[in-house]
Amino acid sequence: LYWMGLDHNPLSVVGMRSILRLATYGTSALAAFDIEGCSNSKIVGPNELLFSSIYPGGRYCLHLARPYHRALLRLLYKSCERMSINPQVAFVDVVYSLPPYEHPAR
Repeated sequence: LYWMGLDHNPLSVVGMRSILRLATYGTSALAAFDIEGCSNSKIVGPNELLFSSIYPGGRYCLHLARPYHRALLRLLYKSCERMSINPQVAFVDVVYSLPPYEHPAR
């Protein structure tokens, strides 16, 4: 995929960040995208999760039925791997609806 037309789509902050992340990913062929008319006045609310690869720390409430939340969890695990941190150490106070939660094996 070389070009993506997203004109007049109601992209939120999370959606725009996802597009920018895709465009800057080293193996992505995406070289151009149109976003004319994609402005969205929605301000990021307290329940919206934003990931920062520079500072991934923080409190996350993930609902794994949501694709973005699953992708965010994968990014958090990749951050642990990149920083050589054991997930059992990085993830504290894990609450899961079907205990006990086990971190995935690589």
